[in-house]
Amino acid sequence: MFIKSGSLATVLLVGSTLILGGCGAETPETSEAEPGVDESMVLGTTKQAVYSGWTAYTSDGRAAIVCDGSSLPTRAQCEGRYCDNVRLDCQPTAGVRGASEWTGYFSDEGYPTAMICPPGRWMTGFTCLGDYCDRVSIQCTEMSNISRKNCFWSGWHSDEAGALTFGPNLYPAGASCRGDYCDDLKYYLCSP
Repeated sequence: MFIKSGSLATVLLVGSTLILGGCGAETPETSEAEPGVDESMVLGTTKQAVYSGWTAYTSDGRAAIVCDGSSLPTRAQCEGRYCDNVRLDCQPTAGVRGASEWTGYFSDEGYPTAMICPPGRWMTGFTCLGDYCDRVSIQCTEMSNISRKNCFWSGWHSDEAGALTFGPNLYPAGASCRGDYCDDLKYYLCSP
């Protein structure tokens, strides 16, 4: 598949995987090239339809957010009262996507308060139900070519803290929440 930019056909390949989307992110506005910049060299514009990065926000009543293709989350952010709106920053990996499934819902109000994906699976999506995103479910996806090791829980974060960067070569394989309406979130991070 070729993506046309001006008069030059462009293909973005990572390994043997063609990247055709970020993480279900909203398409950014078309950006005009700066004077003196060759438009064929500007990546990430709507004209090229190649996008990787932040998903749209999800919340109660909104669609789930899911990383596409080989992408896994590298950061998470929430905003709004009680961390009501959540989004993920998805970036390509060497993994090859397999089957996916959603966990049961968890909440701060009782057992369970966390979910960890089964062995061989990584967190690739996030959804919630209830007021202020009170009950959370994560999507767990098989990723061949990468397995989990050296796993640990991140610190807690909420809307007051901005984005949580997982760290170099760290991706989530689980999540937990605490506080009113799951106000604080943390992630079970692993190295591939």
